[in-house]
Amino acid sequence: MLDDLLNLITQATDVRPQFTGGRCLAVRRSPDACTACQDVCPHEAVEVASHGVTIDDVACTGCGLCVQACPSDALEARVSLRPEGQVKCREVQGDAQTVECLARLRPTDVTGLARGSGSATLAHGDCASCPIGDASVPERVAATVATAKSLAAPLGANLDVQVVHSSELNAGPKVMDRRAFLRSTGGQWRRQFGQALSPLDRPRAGDLPVEPSRQRELALAAAKGEDDRVAWRLPTVDDRCIMCDACTRTCPTDALSRRFHHDGSASLHLNAERCIGCDACVPACPTNAVTMTDQPTARAVRSKDVELFNRPAADRTAVARDG
Repeated sequence: MLDDLLNLITQATDVRPQFTGGRCLAVRRSPDACTACQDVCPHEAVEVASHGVTIDDVACTGCGLCVQACPSDALEARVSLRPEGQVKCREVQGDAQTVECLARLRPTDVTGLARGSGSATLAHGDCASCPIGDASVPERVAATVATAKSLAAPLGANLDVQVVHSSELNAGPKVMDRRAFLRSTGGQWRRQFGQALSPLDRPRAGDLPVEPSRQRELALAAAKGEDDRVAWRLPTVDDRCIMCDACTRTCPTDALSRRFHHDGSASLHLNAERCIGCDACVPACPTNAVTMTDQPTARAVRSKDVELFNRPAADRTAVARDG
């Protein structure tokens, strides 16, 4: 009974990000393929090996810097925020809802935070001397906010998000609280804003990472028709492809697949619904046949089966030799 209680307490206070080995490039390729999380950790709490990523439960402070650095969303922070417009790091005093570090926030966390009124204040302490994060946090949070604004803008939702030092909380612009906002507008603008960001509530495939799935839904929601271009990225493949398994082996969400047909031909396919636009397939290709295309159509982003490349039966010997 005591052991069960201790396990529950440990789980409730565990600030380490969730790790999904199937998405980790160090697992899918080699430990040398990606050490981004280990390199950015200010506390030497992260270790990359062939079996995956190990995070020390004592050394980890939950700053979230490794999550931001991970190119394939193999690491995900556990963040749950109410849309109340204000959030602070653990080092800042006050009654606002708290996260261990503002670096834990992803762009759609910020859009969700501002969902109630279109505005939000993110307060941090002295990051340079902080025992949780490091001096890079304000700059990283500013980049997160910029991405959040770019996601919301095509939907007509213009975010007003301030990133401030705790010393500026009293001197800076006052954030209108929820009751004052509802009294002043009757809630009409709030309802419109909430409707614009409703794609954040749509279900996703259970094995796909949360953040890119939400960003994809917001990008698609801005399209009025299937031929409209959306703010997303998809891979394209040219005739330098040798049908090896480099890209399919590397893809963290198994969006790419090879097919070998009875007539001796072979083809490379993309399930765009599973693609998170991480670019991992680009450096993995030994012949530089893969590139990323910006602004694909909504139809392409929703497609479950796109033939990226086809090698005729006459080239079967080349496929066997190179594959």
